[in-house]
Amino acid sequence: ELKKERRELGPVVNGPLGKAFLKKVDKNGWLGIGWPKEYGGKGETMMKQFIFLEEFRVADAPWLGMTLTALTPTIMKVGSEEMKKEWIPKIVKGEVELALGYSEPDAGSDLAALTTEAVIEGDEFVINGQKTWNSEAHIATHEFLACRTDPDAPKHSGISIILVPIDYPGVTVVPIHTWGDIRTNEIFFDNVKVPLKNLVGELNEGWKYAMMALNLERFDIGSIADVRRMLIDVICFLKETTIDGEVLSKNIMIRQRVAE
Repeated sequence: ELKKERRELGPVVNGPLGKAFLKKVDKNGWLGIGWPKEYGGKGETMMKQFIFLEEFRVADAPWLGMTLTALTPTIMKVGSEEMKKEWIPKIVKGEVELALGYSEPDAGSDLAALTTEAVIEGDEFVINGQKTWNSEAHIATHEFLACRTDPDAPKHSGISIILVPIDYPGVTVVPIHTWGDIRTNEIFFDNVKVPLKNLVGELNEGWKYAMMALNLERFDIGSIADVRRMLIDVICFLKETTIDGEVLSKNIMIRQRVAE
């Protein structure tokens, strides 16, 4: 049932069954197996967390998502104690899900060319700009948003990370449907006002935090686990499929190809 739900919703979306499954996993503290215990984790090594993520991928279990695997650990590392106490319990409970707000129409591979800006007015940021290829904007509660907060700084400086509620006035999410009917999004920010306390870490240090999150993301993308799962699927198919009275797994030519 979980696999059917994942096929219907797409690889980056967990439906009711997926979320219920992850809640059961979280009862053991496994979702943050490498997180400090004070933040609901197990305090284990990053190697154990890597193994856990690999085995989840091999089993084709519901996707943990970047909120858990990359963005929350970044907040743990650089966020203020006030931010960590406010946000991490909500994330662990599933009340907050973060979408990655990096790419723009003219800032993809060259991310430091981003132009979405956040201007400080009183005790708020006022945000204007556009992001694209924003895969989870239609299901997330907040953007982990990279903004330019100092337009006069060098290209890789003057960038900050801000947590922006997607349901705030001025935020518009527009779907982009790709091949395979997998949805991603454009998201527009028109004078969106966000409290200064939603700043992650320090002002104008966001490039470092963005790279930190991308490094953590490598734990969960491009994994050899995907190839392991595909091989298991192929072997199961060959054992269950008969052509001309012969189970395919018994065919010497097919066995040779699988071995190779």
